[in-house]
Amino acid sequence: MNFLKITLIVASMLLVFGAVFVLSGEYKKAKLRNLNHFYPHEYTYLYSVEKGLDPVDKIRLEKYRVYYHKLIQYKPDLAEAHMMLGYCDFYLNDLDGAGLSFKKAVDLKIPLPAAYYNLGLVSYMKGDYVFAVKVLKAALEANLSQMSSFLIGSKVYLDIITSSSNIVEENQQRLVDQYRAIYRLLILCFYQLKDNEQMLLYFKQAVLQFNDPAAFEPLSTNKLLGARLF
Repeated sequence: MNFLKITLIVASMLLVFGAVFVLSGEYKKAKLRNLNHFYPHEYTYLYSVEKGLDPVDKIRLEKYRVYYHKLIQYKPDLAEAHMMLGYCDFYLNDLDGAGLSFKKAVDLKIPLPAAYYNLGLVSYMKGDYVFAVKVLKAALEANLSQMSSFLIGSKVYLDIITSSSNIVEENQQRLVDQYRAIYRLLILCFYQLKDNEQMLLYFKQAVLQFNDPAAFEPLSTNKLLGARLF
């Protein structure tokens, strides 16, 4: 038996073994064991960064990013994993990566206004005001009535939101803050695009919604915008 025949026999055996390994479910189990190795033991830090209570620690954030990246490899259509990967990318100064992740979350119909706002904010920071307007308008038009049940049913978010002792009250306030931020950023986009008609239209809508005209005046909005995600 020459070397070529031996090589072909070994290759065939490896292919058969690989097929049996995948079909038997062992491959999936192996991927899950690998994922669990990177599972974060606590989420308090992520929650604190989001609220601006802790400074950005790139080493700690990189560990979270690795985990969410591997989670996406395991479950590619898990919208909240893409959302959290974008969050990590954003604070690690990877705007392109953050934009792609937030867009994927939105494309997967994640029922969270924060996803639209975050994608809009990244687009605004990159100077793509037209796309930011498209995303922010979509947030105002989207049916996000499933947000509460989605958060409760999500293992990814449940670990994070249970880091707070006043989660019900905080989520209600966060929802108001997110829609306020969406209007604010939308008005600012029209200000940058010099579209006074649309800027005035959404300014009036925002004032009717929140009864706080000063918060939506474009120049003061520009100062308040910052670079904070939801």
